[in-house]
Amino acid sequence: MAPAKLKRHFSSKHANLQSKEKNYFERLLNNQMNQRKHLKKIVTISDKAQIASYKVAEIIAKQLKPHTIAESLILPACSEIVQIMFGDDAKKEIMKIPHSDDTIKNRIIHMSDDIEKTVTNKLTTNKLYFALQIDESTDISGIAHVLGFVRFIDENKIVNQFLCCKVQMHGDHY
Repeated sequence: MAPAKLKRHFSSKHANLQSKEKNYFERLLNNQMNQRKHLKKIVTISDKAQIASYKVAEIIAKQLKPHTIAESLILPACSEIVQIMFGDDAKKEIMKIPHSDDTIKNRIIHMSDDIEKTVTNKLTTNKLYFALQIDESTDISGIAHVLGFVRFIDENKIVNQFLCCKVQMHGDHY
């Protein structure tokens, strides 16, 4: 904004602040920056909490348990154990781990996408020979699932790897 327009705006819209000294505005700016840092510290989830959340999601997925088990069983049990063993401060830290059923679902989807990308990238960049197995099944609600498995040799060992799972909703095509 042009200096003349800025000065006119300040005098017309903020006339009550014209008599204030420069250090008043510096103090306001400093307070705002401190509040921003404090709010960011409160809202930001630590890297350790993120890693723990992914580990919980991985355990749930490997055990084929529902996503809600983290919120209803795992984190409450962990928080009780940690409180008994290490105190209230440690319990507060445990409760910072994201563990809602939507979060766990999203973590599992993210890990699945990463597996698919990693395996696909390994197969295409290394020009490996591979065998692909496709299996289709229908669950009790009539939704079809297509599972892809791949077998290839990686560093002189045979690797059997889950590749992907595609779900066909009613009327959709794969």
